[in-house]
Amino acid sequence: MNESATDQQPVVIIGAGYAGLVAARSLSRRLRGRIPLTLINDRPDFVERVRLHQYATGRPGARISLADAAPRAEVIIGRVTAIHRAERLVELADGRTIGYQRLLYALGSSGATAIDGADSVSSPGAADVLRVRLAALPAGHSVAVVGAGLTGLEAASEIAETRPDLSVALITADRLGDGLSPMARRHLGRAVNRLEIALHQQTTVTGWASATVQAVDRTAAERSIPADLVVWAAGFTVSPIAAEAGLAVDDHGRVRVDTQLRSITDPRIWVIGDAAAAPTVGGDVSRMSCQAAVPMAWHAAAAVVAQLDGRRPARHRSRFVWQNIGLGRHDAVTQFTHADDSPRSFVLTGRPAALLKELISYGVAWLATGRRPRRETFRGGEGRVEMIRDNGRHVDDEVAAFDGAGLGSGSSAGRATDLGHEDHLHGPR
Repeated sequence: MNESATDQQPVVIIGAGYAGLVAARSLSRRLRGRIPLTLINDRPDFVERVRLHQYATGRPGARISLADAAPRAEVIIGRVTAIHRAERLVELADGRTIGYQRLLYALGSSGATAIDGADSVSSPGAADVLRVRLAALPAGHSVAVVGAGLTGLEAASEIAETRPDLSVALITADRLGDGLSPMARRHLGRAVNRLEIALHQQTTVTGWASATVQAVDRTAAERSIPADLVVWAAGFTVSPIAAEAGLAVDDHGRVRVDTQLRSITDPRIWVIGDAAAAPTVGGDVSRMSCQAAVPMAWHAAAAVVAQLDGRRPARHRSRFVWQNIGLGRHDAVTQFTHADDSPRSFVLTGRPAALLKELISYGVAWLATGRRPRRETFRGGEGRVEMIRDNGRHVDDEVAAFDGAGLGSGSSAGRATDLGHEDHLHGPR
């Protein structure tokens, strides 16, 4: 395509989640109208994805118009189906095509449901469906949440707290709290016990039929777990559009990018948010999270303008500060981390951690939209700031004093009584 023709085209952002919308607002300020900016999304509003587990249980949802959140961008509502790199065109499901001179790819991730009929909280549409089904589920019935990463833990906790008349099970192929400090893992165990969640660790789901989840545990023994409703939170997947466009992707379909967050295949395409296999200070790729997505968006916006101005963009490596895990409305764990996402010996728990998590969620939504999201009220509960000293014992020894003692009493039938490692708690947080 003729360069002078494409230089008259807008900078286009596809996807208006946290990364896409933060990038749109940042680019609007940096471009100051000298180049058109277009934001394409499949729905007309921004949804706080980190609150979808709360919305699914009946709590109010806050949705903000993209036209209000990004007033300096042309907002186009449509589902992206293809990117034609040679022509520098984005194709929509209704047949429209939008030309671009620079493209920011921010299509994010969605839930990877492995069994038919399972619900999720991975998207606004999925949360709408789950909200209706949970509301219609009679007292005494059962819900199984599959996956104990961030999303699974928060969904199980919210359902158990909001609907104490239901039996809630949490099923995972690994063990609880792997990657966290011993005290954080202990607190997770206490919360699971307090909420009477039946915990099934090192258990792999093989099917779901007749209100029963079929599973196999670590000893290869078959298990039958009551489940009138299943919420799948065992993993996330990304759109195949990048791979279909010929961009280099990793084994999980995330786009390989350089230290400027450009696709290694096409220097006119930046990739941000969950879809990017972005480098981290630890040498790994960034986990899917708002914590990684927002700095990516800021960096990509600055890099696009630098390239347009003929300057060399700065390098970016994702850095982490904490992992925040909500355990109901008035309890949480904040695990402070090193920049490479490994845990520090500093943990915040209980009500203070819940308040911190709420402030972070509030702040990120404000960054994305420029609007004041609703405030939440916190009351009750106690919390601690914990300093953990390494006494030389293995982590499993550290949790042994709690192992079984708290998880067996006052809980639903079928609760596992071993508390140990679990998922790395990687998810879109």
